[in-house]
Amino acid sequence: YEGDMPHFQYYLRQQMGDPVKDRELWEERSPLNFASNVTAKLLLVHGETDPRCPVAESRNFVKALNEAGKIQGEDFEYVEIPDQGHGMYTDQVSRIRDAKLISSYIMKHLWFIKMNPRKMSGLVDQIYRNLLDSELTFRTMDVFVKT
Repeated sequence: YEGDMPHFQYYLRQQMGDPVKDRELWEERSPLNFASNVTAKLLLVHGETDPRCPVAESRNFVKALNEAGKIQGEDFEYVEIPDQGHGMYTDQVSRIRDAKLISSYIMKHLWFIKMNPRKMSGLVDQIYRNLLDSELTFRTMDVFVKT
């Protein structure tokens, strides 16, 4: 909370109350307290210069995953992108990099792609094309894959 921009702090207070006075609610809703419940493969991608969601938030979640016994590279993958802010698809080079990152993660973790890669190659191609499409923008892309 302390690292957030003032207008996001205002929004969080409107949604969650005061972080000190309403500490119990904040703790109850914090993903840090539920890291042990993660059962699906998880890809976390964070821009190091993100002004909206400070990179420390993802680092804290990675720490919580590790403390819960989750293994990076096996149970989850975490990628920090240097010189990248909140919007990951700001230019063509970034889009290509991110499309490769996401499509390789999907290919690695989706069991049905391993079983029949030709059947699913069209899906991966479509994801790749969508990520490269300058008309299409994403704020975040979360990939939760149950294997």
